[in-house]
Amino acid sequence: MARKNTVEDFHKKYTKKRNGCWEWQAAKNRKGYGQFSYLGKLYIAHRFLLQIEGKIPDGYCVLHSCDNPSCVNPKHLSIGTNQDNVDDKMAKRRDKKNTVTHCKHGHEFTEENTRIRKSDNSRQCKTCEQQRCKDYYWNRGGKAKRQAYDKQRRSLEGGK
Repeated sequence: MARKNTVEDFHKKYTKKRNGCWEWQAAKNRKGYGQFSYLGKLYIAHRFLLQIEGKIPDGYCVLHSCDNPSCVNPKHLSIGTNQDNVDDKMAKRRDKKNTVTHCKHGHEFTEENTRIRKSDNSRQCKTCEQQRCKDYYWNRGGKAKRQAYDKQRRSLEGGK
């Protein structure tokens, strides 16, 4: 029968670094966060101590002040909402999307040409958004609407 981990075992699985981080040395997930099995349940290591002490309210996240996913030092951790976590990521420019300077069609992300989507804080190119709206308008009406528009425009330009 396999031996079950104890809280003392948790403290044997990290190394204290000079920068103050307690670097997790055991199993990690693909994002670099430590994993720890306790009483038959798999925990994310940086959440473990706070979770078993009941310090994480339902629906809340544990944020790293050191930005090191394998750090389990409680002094580097704080409780916050998912929005706090997103705001922290954006403020520290850890969001891969925020390092992109132009949209996929080559328009620069400037203050005037960028809209921040409230649902996920992603950036939207206003120029592309306007073009999508125009395309939707013309595609929705089909060929007849386009022909009527072209006819009206020709008549305004002097019947060319």
